[in-house]
Amino acid sequence: MAARYDLCEDRLIIRRGILNKSLDEVELYRVKDIRLDFSLINQWAGIGSITLTSSDETTRSAPLILRHVEQAATRRERMRDLVDQARQRRRVREVDMVHEDM
Repeated sequence: MAARYDLCEDRLIIRRGILNKSLDEVELYRVKDIRLDFSLINQWAGIGSITLTSSDETTRSAPLILRHVEQAATRRERMRDLVDQARQRRRVREVDMVHEDM
């Protein structure tokens, strides 16, 4: 229910819970995709949902959805920039392996 997301230069920190609390992190260099969705009404207000997929354990089984994000387009772009910077610092590249049946 209660979730807080803090975006740092190398990770996204996820804090959940009121009574039972949890803390999780997504390393930004592991982010594969950042998707932005808007409902028709929320487009005018700039409020949207940002969906992350990554190779991090936090999002390996299902994407992480940040709902009702204000200034969603701007924040998505900032996140993309931080992902690129984190990859450059660690000198890693994202490579997708596709298995083709012959």
